[in-house]
Amino acid sequence: MKYHIRYIARFLIQADTPLAVGTGNKNLISDSPVAVDANGLPVIPGTSLCGVLRHSLQANGLSSKSINSIFGFQEDEKGEGSRLVVSDGVLVGREGQVIEGIKELEPDNEFYKHFFNLPVRQHCGITHRGVADTDNHVKFDEQVVYKGTRFVFELELAGDDTDKDKWQQIISTIGSPLYRIGSGTRKGFGALKIEGVEEIVCDLKKPDELQTYLNRSSSLATHIPAESSTSVGYTTPLDITTYSLQLTPDDFFMFGSGYGDQAVDMRPVYEKIIEWDGNTPEFNDEKTLIPATSVKGAISHRTAYHYNYLTGIHADKLPAGKTPKNFTGENNKAVYALFGSARKDDKGRRGKVIFSDIFQSKGQTKILNHVAIDRFTGGALDGALFSERVSAAPAEPFALTIMVEQSSFQGDDNIQKAFEMTLDDITTGMLPLGGGVMRGHGVFSGTWKKDEGVE
Repeated sequence: MKYHIRYIARFLIQADTPLAVGTGNKNLISDSPVAVDANGLPVIPGTSLCGVLRHSLQANGLSSKSINSIFGFQEDEKGEGSRLVVSDGVLVGREGQVIEGIKELEPDNEFYKHFFNLPVRQHCGITHRGVADTDNHVKFDEQVVYKGTRFVFELELAGDDTDKDKWQQIISTIGSPLYRIGSGTRKGFGALKIEGVEEIVCDLKKPDELQTYLNRSSSLATHIPAESSTSVGYTTPLDITTYSLQLTPDDFFMFGSGYGDQAVDMRPVYEKIIEWDGNTPEFNDEKTLIPATSVKGAISHRTAYHYNYLTGIHADKLPAGKTPKNFTGENNKAVYALFGSARKDDKGRRGKVIFSDIFQSKGQTKILNHVAIDRFTGGALDGALFSERVSAAPAEPFALTIMVEQSSFQGDDNIQKAFEMTLDDITTGMLPLGGGVMRGHGVFSGTWKKDEGVE
């Protein structure tokens, strides 16, 4: 028997940020709906879990030979199947019930009703000037799964004694904060928190362990035999620098939802999250959402400005044959190193800066009325009255955590300097965040610190 050992682990995970595991198709509700099961409830396809795991192991230094041996490969006429089986991640519902297969859900259950009306995030493309790309009409939206949603999935590796270290590396990789799934992992989505792991190793050459393996149910609603299971937690040394910001709004701020309500034309974006009391989940009141995309865009644009300043690039003194577009957006060296590029050639790469959405208690709001001004006469435009609901300064400061892979700073000290100068701008009120910044909104003050070599 070539592979006589079965390494098995069952994970209970919780969405530490919203998840955007899409189907790749559009529907009438969203440009990017999430994947759902036969019950219409969110599901994490095993392909999503497996693909990210393979990429993460390769990034963490596992050899190509080992990766091909575990996940399989196909090269011309040579090939080998995968030794690792990854199940779908299925939803955990009320009282810790694992929803697998077709279920008759209570029609009046408010908890499950929320999942049939998932939040939709609005996005728009940004030009090299840091403003919305209205010329190309780059607007899109995507569904997300609520923060706090729990799923269960299972891994099984067919191996031998030599795979023990590789198995532990697989487990620890899933426990890493850099292991994010779905789309938008660099704009605040996809972070997972491991709530529990059941693990068993069965040597099929031993009759008692063979019987334990044969008696094990494939249902994710059951538990691995108690006498053979252990609850474990893993941490992975990370080659990252973590920046922690404490921010307090000086006055009003506005992170818009993209639409209004019966009272105003523009309002903040609110979103519910799930909180668990043991096995009992509850949707809490709506929270004020500070999307990571809003923070990321502002930081990226200002980092480009500081990098150009540090390297002597000025708009009125450009090198011969160059235009501002050659030094802004993804063409800027610091932006490319930190935030990656969407190019379709071999220079395309994902970003190395990881943000997370911020959810804050709603707090107080205020309605502000405005009228558009004719730039020629300086008078009010007829019928151009509009209003907005803005958030007032909360009682507690915002906590913003940004993780940066240290490799993005290597080779050019000005990249890290430009990034940290941008954080200085945020905490001193020089870089407003959110919408309405030209109307005085979004000015923050606070402090930041960094921690290198997080474990």
